[in-house]
Amino acid sequence: DFIPLVQDSKLYPFDIEDLDITKKEDVKNLIEKIKPDILLNFAAYTAVDKCETEPISLEVNGKSLETISTICASTQT
Repeated sequence: DFIPLVQDSKLYPFDIEDLDITKKEDVKNLIEKIKPDILLNFAAYTAVDKCETEPISLEVNGKSLETISTICASTQT
């Protein structure tokens, strides 16, 4: 079960107003600052009918995941 793993953890929820996950340096700085044990990303570009034509969909649903995973690997998050 997941809940026992996080029940005593400090949570840092962020919305787009707090963190734009398409900005690599901002993501890197935040992860290095808070040094999370677990990182959950729920960000998604959900306008399905626009995903094939809107470049931001690839940024949010693709490239940002690569950025987050690369930073987590380098910081052992």
